[in-house]
Amino acid sequence: SCCRLGELLIPSSGTFDPHKHVSRSADLTRGLTRDGDPFYTLHIPFSKTTGNMGADIAIVESDDPTSPFAALEYHLKVNHDIPDSAPLFSFRQGDSWMPLTRDWFLARCNEIWISAGLTVITGGHSFRIGGVTELLLRGVPPEVVAKQGRWRSDAFLKYWRRIETIIPLLISRALY
Repeated sequence: SCCRLGELLIPSSGTFDPHKHVSRSADLTRGLTRDGDPFYTLHIPFSKTTGNMGADIAIVESDDPTSPFAALEYHLKVNHDIPDSAPLFSFRQGDSWMPLTRDWFLARCNEIWISAGLTVITGGHSFRIGGVTELLLRGVPPEVVAKQGRWRSDAFLKYWRRIETIIPLLISRALY
């Protein structure tokens, strides 16, 4: 969804601020596209570019095993009894619940990647870069990617990776 980790996760336990962080009672709306495909619109209360006006993030279904839509639905299902005042991405830990923090999330991702022989990452920007690259590789027009990532300038161009694949793809789609 081209999000900054700080838009969805809290920095550390005890730092949750409902005016800046997404809560379980977040404005999360489920809808259907004109083609009948399900999606969620998640309103975040604060963003880097709009401040306290927040922003809306589209979370769409895909047939990919890493579908953010399916992951969100699963998260909401298995963590259904967490208080509405908790961070959205809180989870059950025994008889209580824990907020998913940025550091815990990155540590868990790195555990998985190390066991698979992949590169360790230290910052969350890789997810934003990966989101841009994946959407462009799937043929999503650059202006839609920029809107989804909530960029107000052409700064998102610096996030493009695999340019040797993306440019021919976008040009060929435009010509046919």
